[in-house]
Amino acid sequence: MGITHITVAVSPVAGRKKPWKALFLVDSGAKDTRVPGRVLRRLGIKPYRRDNYELADGSLVEFDIGAAMVTVKGVTVVSEVLFGPDDVEPLLGAITMQSANLIWDARRERLVPSPHAKPLKALDRLEARS
Repeated sequence: MGITHITVAVSPVAGRKKPWKALFLVDSGAKDTRVPGRVLRRLGIKPYRRDNYELADGSLVEFDIGAAMVTVKGVTVVSEVLFGPDDVEPLLGAITMQSANLIWDARRERLVPSPHAKPLKALDRLEARS
């Protein structure tokens, strides 16, 4: 399997700042999307919490987390973003991909629109219990 990058735009949820665009590493094994902290701060995105993460090498780190508008393959979603080190490679995580209804096609090594509608069945079952 190769390494795949895709152009992603990040902008504040509120405000009129020009989006920051960059090549992001597509990582379907990573839960969250990571952006260099300096970029998020320049865009005016502020962290609202911190959480612990385990990196691929097994080390534990704590990241600030904010919310941003993320555009990938023409689809814009609100997504949590991790404030990574200022020189870190941007990483597109699985939750952002799923929010945009995109799936990883491992055979062709590319992101593609999901052929299925987003399921709300779990939500429907919870509502039925109320």
